[in-house]
Amino acid sequence: MPGKRKSNNLVNNLQLVIFTITYLLSWLLLYGLFLYFTPEASIRFHVLATLALLILGVVFWAFLFVLFRVPHLMATRFDAIKNRVASGEIASREQFSRELATFLPDFFEYAFCDVEHAAVKAGKSKPVFSDEQLGEYKNWDAIGKAAAETDGPIRHGRIRIGRSVYYAYTIPIWFNDENLGFFTIFARQHQGLVRLKFFTDLEEHFIDDQLMLLTYKEVLKKKK
Repeated sequence: MPGKRKSNNLVNNLQLVIFTITYLLSWLLLYGLFLYFTPEASIRFHVLATLALLILGVVFWAFLFVLFRVPHLMATRFDAIKNRVASGEIASREQFSRELATFLPDFFEYAFCDVEHAAVKAGKSKPVFSDEQLGEYKNWDAIGKAAAETDGPIRHGRIRIGRSVYYAYTIPIWFNDENLGFFTIFARQHQGLVRLKFFTDLEEHFIDDQLMLLTYKEVLKKKK
């Protein structure tokens, strides 16, 4: 529905504008209070403090922007994959895994949530990688076994791939009491509980039902 999508984008953009204005006014108020309580401080102190507040404000804004914006955009961007599953263009779990392995690094390109690589495993099929180098660095059978025994994020710590070091996390994929696989992300920064919630929400609200639907389709196709 183009009209509905345009309406949703308008609402999301309006929310972002209101949030930005409120944030800016709050920092201006904070800066005004700083000047009010330090009238006798030197000009050098005021200049350094102003620069520090400016840098802190920009960094904090970037972090809040990620927390505020990602959930809205994630639903919109993932909708394209859901539509392709519904239309039959994506007809197997392997195709879906490849789409997801591409989606994760493409979408999560934010300052505080940057996914560089991803691996996805659905059912008993082999893992699909956004970069084939990933197959050399982890014991994917062990990860699959661990994912089948927990429904929470699995932290692997720092992993070196080539000349780069990443923080790796695995998100098990569950539908009710059935484990459907997992996906592993390789991020440039440590992902805390709040940012990991993006990935668990993605699994819970977007991935699990699509993967279950494709599983049923494959079973029915084999019975025919």
